[in-house]
Amino acid sequence: MLDHPFYMELKQWQTVIGSVLGFLALTWGALFNYHLGRKRDDRVRNIECVSIAIGIYGEVQQLSADLAKMANGIGGWYLRSGIHGDSAPQHFSGNWVLPDPLLYKALAPKLGMLPPGILGPVIKFYAYYNEAITHFPKILSDEERPVSYGVGWVLDPAIRAIDEVQPALREIEKLGEIETPVPNPDLNKARQAKELEDEMHPDW
Repeated sequence: MLDHPFYMELKQWQTVIGSVLGFLALTWGALFNYHLGRKRDDRVRNIECVSIAIGIYGEVQQLSADLAKMANGIGGWYLRSGIHGDSAPQHFSGNWVLPDPLLYKALAPKLGMLPPGILGPVIKFYAYYNEAITHFPKILSDEERPVSYGVGWVLDPAIRAIDEVQPALREIEKLGEIETPVPNPDLNKARQAKELEDEMHPDW
């Protein structure tokens, strides 16, 4: 029976079959380990993404509060006195000293991990923030400067920075499961001053 041609041929194929089965086992094991590794890597990336988002959330909230104080201060002055055409008083430079966005700069290489719905508005926020603080000295009185700048040079980017980042902050709150969101900064005086300046100087 064992000398039957079928068994003889099967015996010759035993080595090949064993090799194929061994290869399939190794392949399955490698794929399984790869899958576990991918899941672990994805989990680590998700944790890092949430950490970055929450860090940015905290800095944006603090910078927004500082920016709102400056914008409302300038807006309040403009509603009282600026409509007469005067530049903002020089002592304003000491009233509002806005901080450098250190966390944003430190995390810049990793911001690409954030979802598009968060990344875009966050980048715009910091751009508007930088624009507002860069233009701030230009609206202050300076006898040596031949060109006069309106308060809109500061108020417009300040208002845009705070308003346009709000959807991203709501997304971060969901992502980080933040149960008590920080209220949006009040920009009432800044908005009133900006609207008044737009009415008085529509071509600016």
